[in-house]
Amino acid sequence: MLRRIMRALGPRRRRSLPHGGRPATVQSGAIPYAWAGDEPTYLLITSRRTGRWIFPKGAVEPDMTPARSAAKEAWEEAGVRGEIGKIAVGAYRTEKVERHASRMIAVDLYPLKVEDQASDWPERRSRRRHWATHRQARKLIDNPELMAVLDRLHADLTQPTGNAEPVKPPKRRRQPRKRVRTR
Repeated sequence: MLRRIMRALGPRRRRSLPHGGRPATVQSGAIPYAWAGDEPTYLLITSRRTGRWIFPKGAVEPDMTPARSAAKEAWEEAGVRGEIGKIAVGAYRTEKVERHASRMIAVDLYPLKVEDQASDWPERRSRRRHWATHRQARKLIDNPELMAVLDRLHADLTQPTGNAEPVKPPKRRRQPRKRVRTR
């Protein structure tokens, strides 16, 4: 009986929640985008292990800000450079599978306006990259939280700016009234 009580009061193992709780690791990533006419397009890459379509991400370097680290990951994984946003557009959680264990990580995503795309980059042989419209990117991404962050950036990029004067519809010319004769 005493053993049962001691076991009940003793240390408990921490359960790892598959999609809840606070992740132990925070990474940073970039959502590379460029304009094709009047529509933004987004650069997706494949993950090395599963081949899923994702955005470049990785551990935050100790000597870098999360935004700078995201820009570095975009270069290493996708071969693009450009202007990185200072503020994260959003975050998502994902499961990182390593050898015999898995853990939850949170990824803060920063917008990256692509200015240069290289034909040769560090991880060229282990990844594919693909430019996609918002609609195409939504079909390729399988993480709902990541899709929500993409939707938020797309809304920010495509909404009209607040300082522009709203466009007024042209005034209709009034048609002259027809006179009706009465007797």
